[in-house]
This record gives sequence, C-alpha cells and structure tokens, in this order.
Amino acid sequence: MAELWEKSGDPFGKRSSEIIDLSLLQNRLEFLAEPERTWLELYWFRGCSPRELGEVCGASAARVRSRVRQLTGRILGPEYIRFVRGRLRFSSLQMAMAYDRYILGLGCRAIAKKREVTEWSVRQEVKRFQEWLKK
Repeated sequence: MAELWEKSGDPFGKRSSEIIDLSLLQNRLEFLAEPERTWLELYWFRGCSPRELGEVCGASAARVRSRVRQLTGRILGPEYIRFVRGRLRFSSLQMAMAYDRYILGLGCRAIAKKREVTEWSVRQEVKRFQEWLKK
C-alpha cells in the first residue's frame, strides 16, 4: 500500500487539507532538476520546516511554503508526465521548454531568455504543447 501523508495547514494553508502520495512523489522526483528536487526531498522526506529551508536558501518561510506547494502540485500533475512518456516525439530543447513551462511555471519571456531563443518561437512551442495535451 502506498504511503500517504496528510498535511494540514503547512504548506497548503490552514483551510485546506491535501493527501500526498509520498511513493508517487518520490518516483517523480527524478524528473526534477537539482534545486527543486532538494527542496522537496528536504521538506517531504527529511522533515525540514519551511523556516529552516528559508534560512538556508535566504528566502522567507512563506516563500518556501509557496514554492513547495507549487512544485508538489506540478510534479504530481498530469501535464509534464505526459511529456516524459512521449519524450521521443520532442527534441531536447522542446523537453527543456516543457520542463520550464509545466514544472517551473515560467512564462514565455522567461523561457526565451533562459533558453536563448526568441519569444515568438517559445509561444509557438507552447501552442503545440497545449494542442498535444488536449489529445
């Protein structure tokens, strides 16, 4: 049986409660790059508090909570996993753009700057990604 963790109040807010499948999360951590993977591992599997993580990385506890919540939701979401399963259809640049878009949540301008391509080409790829995800 999969190990489940119910976390109420931290990092998901005081009014909501979410159940996280830790075995699924641990399996999907391999798709994350190093800084994001470290944050989630320290929080979910090593028991570090958002305050402790914030002190180490120079961010506030609220920012750490928000980032952990976003990354957890995105890595457990279906979009990027579909890209991983269909990775033979995409080039390495397209997979990097999909990672930036669906895991890191970057906008087209930020992706273009990071990947050193035009914003127009990123917008075209994002449109293709959205059409492919609808199938």
